[in-house]
Amino acid sequence: MNKLISTFFGVGLLKPAPGTWGSLAALPLFWIIYEMVGLIGVLLISAATFYFGLKAIENYSSKTQ
Repeated sequence: MNKLISTFFGVGLLKPAPGTWGSLAALPLFWIIYEMVGLIGVLLISAATFYFGLKAIENYSSKTQ
C-alpha cells in the first residue's frame, strides 16, 4: 500500500516525465474536490494528503533499503 500511495497508484512510474503524468492525474481530482468542498476544502485535503504521503514514502523507502 505504501508503494501505491508513494507513486500515486503507479502514475509516478510512467515514463517519460513521471512528474508531468502525476500532475495531469491530479488535475481531475483537484477539480472534483474543488467543486464539492471549495477552496478551503482543497487546502485541507491537500495538507492531509501531503502528510500521509510523507509517511507512506518514509515507510516505503525504509523497507526498500
